[in-house]
Amino acid sequence: MAKRILLIDDDQEEADIFKDAVKEADHDAIFHYVNNCVKAIKQLKERILPIPNLIFIDINMPFMNGLDCLKELKGTEGLRRIPIVIYSTSERPDDAQAAIHLGAMAFLTKPNKYSDLLKKLKDLIHSVLFE
Repeated sequence: MAKRILLIDDDQEEADIFKDAVKEADHDAIFHYVNNCVKAIKQLKERILPIPNLIFIDINMPFMNGLDCLKELKGTEGLRRIPIVIYSTSERPDDAQAAIHLGAMAFLTKPNKYSDLLKKLKDLIHSVLFE
């Protein structure tokens, strides 16, 4: 079964780094990227994007923030069971608490080093996709 990972983030450079780390963490993973929540929700609901096994969402984005996106996805039949990780530069405990309260499986602060991102992705991908 193909392991599909979706990143929703408005920073293209961040997405490129994340994609490299996903591919290194799991060579078989299929990576998808959408640059805003509104577009991602529309594409998921209309099945333009294949349903992912794991979604990462940045908090601070234009049009719709990541927490509102999380709430919308968790309230949508057919999407609510997808594990979601909020992936943000925020280190605020209230952001993490809000994310968990809204149904995120984890809150991941964006690491400064690629090696740290790779380790965290390996752990998350393995725990979610190989349960």
